[in-house]
Amino acid sequence: MLNKSTDWSRAISQRRFHILGIVSLVAAGVALLLAVKVAPWLYAMNVHVRLHLQAPAETKINVCWDKARTQCLPLVPYLSTEKRIADPGEVADLWLSELPPRPVYSISLVLESNLAGGVFQDLELDCTNFLFWGWLPGVGFPNTRIGIDKLHARDITLTPRDAVYYVNGDSGGRLIAVREIHSGSAAGSGEQTTILMLWGLLFSVYLFIHFLSFCFHLQYRT
Repeated sequence: MLNKSTDWSRAISQRRFHILGIVSLVAAGVALLLAVKVAPWLYAMNVHVRLHLQAPAETKINVCWDKARTQCLPLVPYLSTEKRIADPGEVADLWLSELPPRPVYSISLVLESNLAGGVFQDLELDCTNFLFWGWLPGVGFPNTRIGIDKLHARDITLTPRDAVYYVNGDSGGRLIAVREIHSGSAAGSGEQTTILMLWGLLFSVYLFIHFLSFCFHLQYRT
């Protein structure tokens, strides 16, 4: 009778072990799928736009991030020396905005009002690493500076003078980035590393929950 009871307990333990193995494999697969889907978005979180341009604060400029230029946000005129938003009648030297998460950006600057004699320096994009706080190389948008040589002008006149470019254009004029900007190192091994790290994080959450369940079950039995 004792042998039958021992065999029965052993059979139940083996069955539980097999069920645990199957559930763990399913959890690992789900975690991997989530990691693959989420990883590209980690490269494009909190992307800040800084346009270094001296122009009247009343000038209206949009920054767009899609090829069709239907997804756009206005740039806010700012005085970097006084660290405040520029008022009408003042000349702003910095224009600020923020892009929503995207794995790839097609950047363009669109004039929504006339601009005469604006002094262009460059366009800067940078990102605050949100999830890994800089622990994982490549996570977060890479700091990128776009000079005038990397922008294509349409209905805008660029005049070089004294090592700077003067910008003149009517409403509707555009400065379009020549190349798409890929977040992080999405085309290289950096994304694979991110997927692996994110998968490990998600699967660790599953293991931690299972460990707590096991401890609770053990405490309940005792």
